[in-house]
Amino acid sequence: RPVKIPGGYVIRGENRMKSGQELISAIDAKLPSDWDCTVSYMYDVSNIDEDDNLFEVDMALVLLKKDFTPIANEWYYRVTSLISFGTILLFCVGVYGGNQD
Repeated sequence: RPVKIPGGYVIRGENRMKSGQELISAIDAKLPSDWDCTVSYMYDVSNIDEDDNLFEVDMALVLLKKDFTPIANEWYYRVTSLISFGTILLFCVGVYGGNQD
């Protein structure tokens, strides 16, 4: 039974195919080419308690929309990139400026 998550769905259950790759290939073969979602077979870490063993995690199908457009404003990314480059420049000047050689 699908469980709604932000951006898509998680389907938990048992894989009856030989491998995860075989399952994904079978699903991809039945989907139309213009389908606007992506299907992934991955570890289901969404329902792990602190008592559970991390090495015995169940697998799940994850269906997500292919639309990964950023939510933040474009100027936010420009300003943070500019601050990052400024920090790198100051670090380089500090390291090489203090060098006596």
